[in-house]
Amino acid sequence: MRWRVIRAILLGCAAFLLAFGAVLVVGAHQRAALSAPVTVPSQLTDHPAPGWVLTGTQGQTITLSSFSGGPLLINFWATWCHPCKQELPLLQRYAAHARSARVVGIDELEGISLVAPFVHDAGISYPIALDKDGSVGRSYGVAGLPTTIAIDRHGIVRAVHLGQLTENDLITLARLATSS
Repeated sequence: MRWRVIRAILLGCAAFLLAFGAVLVVGAHQRAALSAPVTVPSQLTDHPAPGWVLTGTQGQTITLSSFSGGPLLINFWATWCHPCKQELPLLQRYAAHARSARVVGIDELEGISLVAPFVHDAGISYPIALDKDGSVGRSYGVAGLPTTIAIDRHGIVRAVHLGQLTENDLITLARLATSS
């Protein structure tokens, strides 16, 4: 009788541990799938980039056409977005040292009084434009932040990347922007 009780307890513990392990594994896979950055299909790919005129963090006018003639990476982001903040140092290093593609950040739905001090404190030197009403983001089909768009020297969208950039992602996007 005593062995039956011990056996039942051991079997119950084993079943619990197996179930708990399965939950951990499934949860880890779901989190990885949700956080994995992806180059996504876009109706903009292989078409001209929509033009825009925005105000920068220093009150200056920044336009898409001011970057014409060279490859460009547009990074849509916001100060409240944790993955955006995580990729800012990578973008800053690239912008400071890259000779291939220029970088412009477009902050979504925030004002200059919030973004300008954030950019200063973060040490960002590449241009940051403010899309206060989200219209530019909508014209690019931005469905989440961060989103990075690779545009070639002819103004053609070559890739749309949704999610936080890795160094390899950034190199790939720059290569796509400079390949034409």
